[in-house]
Amino acid sequence: MSSHPAATFIQGEKLSVDVAAIEQELTLLWQEVAVEQEAEDTAAAAPAGDRPVMRACTLNLLAIAPDDKTAEQAAAAIAEFTSRHPCRAIVVIAEAESETAELSAYVSAHCHLPVPGARQVCCEQISVIARGPAVAQVPGTVLPLLVGDLPVALWWLSGLPQESEMFEQLLGASDCLIFDSAAALDLGLTFAAANALNVNWQNGSVIDLNWLRLSHWRDLLAHFFELAGVAACLQSIERVTVRMIHRTAELEMAQPALLLGWLAAQLQWRLSEPFAAIENGWRALWDSSGREIVTEIVSAESGNEAELAGLHLHLNHAGQPAELSILRMLSDTGFTLQAQVTGFAERPAETPPGLIRLEQASLAALMARALDRHQRDEVYEKALRKATQLV
Repeated sequence: MSSHPAATFIQGEKLSVDVAAIEQELTLLWQEVAVEQEAEDTAAAAPAGDRPVMRACTLNLLAIAPDDKTAEQAAAAIAEFTSRHPCRAIVVIAEAESETAELSAYVSAHCHLPVPGARQVCCEQISVIARGPAVAQVPGTVLPLLVGDLPVALWWLSGLPQESEMFEQLLGASDCLIFDSAAALDLGLTFAAANALNVNWQNGSVIDLNWLRLSHWRDLLAHFFELAGVAACLQSIERVTVRMIHRTAELEMAQPALLLGWLAAQLQWRLSEPFAAIENGWRALWDSSGREIVTEIVSAESGNEAELAGLHLHLNHAGQPAELSILRMLSDTGFTLQAQVTGFAERPAETPPGLIRLEQASLAALMARALDRHQRDEVYEKALRKATQLV
């Protein structure tokens, strides 16, 4: 470390440290910050722009990334959401397939100014790079660095593994697991692993960032269940179509599967046939008291991001076809979700909100919401069970 590293550390720059002495190096850094702070407090005038510093930590965050790019994205999100959730963040690049053996570490700080003129609230990030055989040393390196008596969140930045000794060891020290099914290379295995954890992990909770992305869709769809003129018809749904904007030749299925799983759980459908390929997407069949319901995921268009474009519930109302729809629309102020009720002889007295502003949730915003949660989500768990059957 350089002779005056404290200022560099507080400014968020990475400092290389000895892997075997990470805790000691951090202690020395914070002591140096305190000494410099005391000197500034007693000086006649502090340098312009300097702010007093307060160290804060409310939880431990273990972020495990498969490569440098993913780790950089995680670090950028951590730098943002630590204003809301100050923590000891340990970001690990774990590249088991690398031909080069490496185990190195860096430390840096994330500082935020909650109120102009107040103290800066700062927390630390420990970055560990493990490549090749050194990946086996990750648990032994990072677990002793956890701050005692504080909750531990494990953020797994790839599809959940079927078998991984490192994953099992880190999970055993954690209170919750955060992952993103959108990052899964094998969605079936990832859903199955998450579902198994919900069943077997008695003292922990599982959070899928993809589930959080669906909040506005589920909220608006739930309004249909509350309309007196519509609710009675929900048992006559014959077909559900989810339209999906896609980035690649293959449709992204995680969000549609979770949304259909939630709908099936709410309406108590039983799966008859899992997803099978059709000309423009995928189709699955459900049963409800002997009635067949067809659910489809179809391509809407191609785009830069995988997004839900629309949800259409086709049902029977007084012997006539009717439709409940939610559409993603572009307006002058950005994207909105628009609810539509068509085919009813008399429009329901109460209709869902016509428009809901659909803000693109950043990775930092999703993580902040995930860390706000302190208990298991039974609605998600039921939806996941149905979604796991689908894929």
